[in-house]
Amino acid sequence: MKSRTLSGRAPGKLKYIALCLGGLALLLLLAGGWWWQHRFHNYTPIDALKDLRVVARLRHSSQPVQDFLTLRYGPQDIPANREKVIMDFFNPGHIEGLYLIAGNRTDAKARATVGEVARTFAAYRQEMTAQEKSDLHNFFSSDAGKAQLQAVKECYQSKDPAFRSTTEPVVKEFLATVAEVH
Repeated sequence: MKSRTLSGRAPGKLKYIALCLGGLALLLLLAGGWWWQHRFHNYTPIDALKDLRVVARLRHSSQPVQDFLTLRYGPQDIPANREKVIMDFFNPGHIEGLYLIAGNRTDAKARATVGEVARTFAAYRQEMTAQEKSDLHNFFSSDAGKAQLQAVKECYQSKDPAFRSTTEPVVKEFLATVAEVH
């Protein structure tokens, strides 16, 4: 007579079911990782969680853009922190994430926030030190920098016109920054 567990199933059958479920979970994890990498490139889930955590803290901020940048990247009067901001915003995965968050929002609040981001980047460009400009020039002149700019361009242009229209002021400031450091 075969031994049975309390559930009435044979122990070998339970192991087989557990093994199949474990394999399925691993397969789903790998597929999810592939999808994330394909969709968000270098924008990791950890980066996304950091961004979302900071956004959650800013619900009633009077200066949401400045507060976000300070909480996420550190004090913005430090050149290395400003460089991190600029480099992160030139990440195609970051644009993809922004698209998922902002999507087709064209309301006045979304446009005001985009305008504030554009003004912030215009001010950064004016405050950039010679070292910051040199670092950005070196990066955007490299093969990796050129590839990243091309990927950002393709990602941005693949989005719908409403999103591109809403975010146009920020894109103009980014392009002006790239032009100035070249």
